[in-house]
Amino acid sequence: MPDGRSRREGEGLEFERVWFFTDAVFAIAFTLLIVEVGLPEIREGLDADDPRNMLDALVDKVPVIVAFVIGCFAIGGYWMANRRFVARIAAVDGRFVFLVVIYLMFVAFLPFSVGTLGEFFDNPISVAVFAVNIAFVSTMEAVLLGYAWRHDLLEERDPAEVHKWSMQMSIAPVALFLLSIPVAFIASWLGVLVWLGSIPLQAFLGRRKPAGADRYLE
Repeated sequence: MPDGRSRREGEGLEFERVWFFTDAVFAIAFTLLIVEVGLPEIREGLDADDPRNMLDALVDKVPVIVAFVIGCFAIGGYWMANRRFVARIAAVDGRFVFLVVIYLMFVAFLPFSVGTLGEFFDNPISVAVFAVNIAFVSTMEAVLLGYAWRHDLLEERDPAEVHKWSMQMSIAPVALFLLSIPVAFIASWLGVLVWLGSIPLQAFLGRRKPAGADRYLE
């Protein structure tokens, strides 16, 4: 009896279409980041051929460029994590696809939150918008992983302790980015600095990886 699932191996393209669409959303979101940067603008009345004026215009773009770099690392990191996750998926069902669409909605929103951060770098609300956006993407990563694990959509179901560790790795950025919101109201740059804490946090959790986990995760 059909179980309503689209499997990795089969005659149809239903399984592949889910991940083609996912890659397309990531690619478009990544590309839109540079659109948010825009071209340097020389103030009205100033000589556009004067190197000093061009340099001032480029300096004005520094916050936007910093936000662009942050956005590239965020979207690129999530795409790499998604690539590893997709490699483990054996089948998808309707509810899983619906969850993927919600996940991609928050991914597609990232260029907006990155653009807001760059344009209003000194405003704590712009930091909060980006932090909440990232928190939702990370949360949906964990939701997708949990659903796939519970409903046997994985090629090989990992043991409970490995799954628990994987969930911790997915959800860890949420607390960190939410913590950055009140910090940003002290100083926006300080809130952004909190995000760098994800590097030692991921390294700490990486050292707690259960023995034999690589068999299921790579």
